[in-house]
Amino acid sequence: MKPLQALRERIDPQEKSLEAGALISKLTEEKNSAIQQNHRLRQELVSEASHFIFLCYCIADLYHECCNFRKKKDRELMSNDQPINAWSLFHYLVSKEKITKQL
Repeated sequence: MKPLQALRERIDPQEKSLEAGALISKLTEEKNSAIQQNHRLRQELVSEASHFIFLCYCIADLYHECCNFRKKKDRELMSNDQPINAWSLFHYLVSKEKITKQL
């Protein structure tokens, strides 16, 4: 064996070992970064989903209240001829809220 070739064979495994170590540390950093980003995105998704669910609940509750108002007004209209308007709906919702708070 030539002395230069023997020296290269000794150096090459050391260089390869250093390169492999650097590559492993780089990949570990990327993995940890991806895990952190995944965690942040998951938290954001849960937060957005909870806001959406709350909004749907509010819309459903408002729809339910409007239906109850309409039923009440239909019963009143059978007894007297008063028009239904936005102002009477507002008064109905406010009075219902006051009753709920007193309970």
